[in-house]
Amino acid sequence: MRNRFVAVVGLAAVLLTACGSSDNGESGKKGPQVAADAANALEKAGGAHLSGTGTQDGKPMQLDVTVVGADATGTVTMDGAKLDLVNVGGKLYIRASGDFWTQNGVPATAVTLLDGKWVILPADSAGELSQFSVKGLADELRHPSNGSIKDAVHTDTVDGKKVVVVTESDGSTLDVAATGTPYPLKIVDKGSEASTITASDFGKKTKITAPSDALDLSQLAGG
Repeated sequence: MRNRFVAVVGLAAVLLTACGSSDNGESGKKGPQVAADAANALEKAGGAHLSGTGTQDGKPMQLDVTVVGADATGTVTMDGAKLDLVNVGGKLYIRASGDFWTQNGVPATAVTLLDGKWVILPADSAGELSQFSVKGLADELRHPSNGSIKDAVHTDTVDGKKVVVVTESDGSTLDVAATGTPYPLKIVDKGSEASTITASDFGKKTKITAPSDALDLSQLAGG
């Protein structure tokens, strides 16, 4: 009786493990379809947490950002200067130290005013920071800006997770979960602005609100 009980428990464990890590069929698809499935999964989730390192204008950059729909919040460090960002309601707010403003050519008199304060960036100055959104990320997965997606894919294991690796013409890669929902787990950009970004916490609800008493840079510049 004991041996039969052990066998039944063992079989149940195997079945549960198989169900929890069932192949999602992505490894049998071509690269563009795998990337599209990852983009669809991200859009359906509605949000994710992004973290990673890279370069911006040839300078080191780190990011730790949560995106929810069209909004985002988190921190970005550029060349050692850290800034907080909130992208909400179609407006981009940032808060940075005086070092950041000085590095970006702001006069000393203005640096004193902006140091540590939330400000609203003009739309024409927001640049890539304003592109942190689920739609923006999904569009980049489907149509990468640095190259085309190759048809051939291969499988790998990253941090104990099975992934399908999609490769672009410039050597950049996208790791997509090979089991369960085909979420985009890691992007390695090998273009002129190299970066490695990992994604997690898909679908986690985070309330993003606009900072109060933010300075409007467009009005300050006009004044």
